Amino acid sequence: MLMSLALPTMVACGNDNDEEEEREKEEMIDTTPISFYSDGKKVIAGADTIVSSNTYVVYAKGNEVFGYHIGEAELLVNNKKTIQVKVLPRHHIYDDPICKWGCDRNYVESNQKQGTLVESTPERLEYHDVGNAMALYYYFNNNKLSGVATLVSTLYTTAYAEYFAERFLMLPDYEGENTHFVGIDALEEKSANTAVVMEVYNDDYIMAMYMPVNELSTRSPQIIDWAEN
Repeated sequence: MLMSLALPTMVACGNDNDEEEEREKEEMIDTTPISFYSDGKKVIAGADTIVSSNTYVVYAKGNEVFGYHIGEAELLVNNKKTIQVKVLPRHHIYDDPICKWGCDRNYVESNQKQGTLVESTPERLEYHDVGNAMALYYYFNNNKLSGVATLVSTLYTTAYAEYFAERFLMLPDYEGENTHFVGIDALEEKSANTAVVMEVYNDDYIMAMYMPVNELSTRSPQIIDWAEN
């Protein structure tokens, strides 16, 4: 009888201890917004579980979070507290071009702040000296934005590759002896908005072409003619 009376008391004490531990863990969780680069990481003290609202931007393993691509996401910690995370760019070649597919020329001209507009036709806007890009081209079909291309000096090859790796999920693509790199701005093509193809233009320049992701399979990887016509 004495043992049966003692057991509920012990269980109650155990529950109290568990609740106290949970409270202590919850108090440890710092909800101050976090920012780091795409190769950065941070330990979330007190975290048992972490769920990211956007694993393309930041993902979690155990009680650590890791930057992946530039952007913003929200972390749900222990299914109770939220932390805002911003992944920042480390590499800057030029301001991100306007990739609002289907917008008109007026929108592009109003929002393209970098560089000098040197040519304007119904089909194309050409800007020079856009950050570290020699040239930036916007292409239109029936006054709707359909593609963007850039020319960047091969002096920036490594930095340019890292610039894209921070912004796109990049993979090499081989066609015979030619190699180029293809990227999308999401983990899966069905979730992406923009695709980019990056390849060597000549000994002096690298060219990149941005396009709506649904046109990726229809574009030739050899983008030089497309950009010049």
